[in-house]
Amino acid sequence: MNKKSVIFLGFGTSGRNVSLKSFPVWTASDWYTFLPAVKPARIYQIHDRIPAPANGRYVGLKEKCELSDALIVTTRDLGFSKQHIFDIEETAAKWGYKFFVSSYSYMFADAIREGVEKIYMVGIDLISAEYRTQVPGTLYNIDIARAHGIEVVCPKEADWRVNKKLVNWAAIEDGISLLYEEVGGNLEIIKITEGCF
Repeated sequence: MNKKSVIFLGFGTSGRNVSLKSFPVWTASDWYTFLPAVKPARIYQIHDRIPAPANGRYVGLKEKCELSDALIVTTRDLGFSKQHIFDIEETAAKWGYKFFVSSYSYMFADAIREGVEKIYMVGIDLISAEYRTQVPGTLYNIDIARAHGIEVVCPKEADWRVNKKLVNWAAIEDGISLLYEEVGGNLEIIKITEGCF
């Protein structure tokens, strides 16, 4: 029996041995900039507005999303013809606002809710300065998915768990934003502020 599987697609290099035609692809809003040949089943546009074009990214985002025939997952009505508005409050009631760290967090929540059995995390490296700070939260997402019986295949997970300091998520209150900074190879919380959710 085949498992209900999906691919969470990032724009890095890890996990590229998985054929992107094997399973439905869920990806972030500007996939076409990095992987224009990919035909995603879902596009997660989690910003509260369509981002302004910058350095070639997001140019024609709305048009390209519409032409993709994918389901566009948003956090509010952005006017896409095939749009699903993600219920942040429902997910936060289960796992707290600390669950949300990236587009992949929303993908994990949908996968759990929809009974996905296996997730392949392809091209999700989280190595640049912007994305490195998402490692602890992404590990939290992986742990919750596994607690719900989902098999998660993540080539970078071992590196993340060994090389990054894990956050004690149980000690962090809901409704706050965490700001991380790399200190001696570890991610350390340097600021905790009221959240923007």
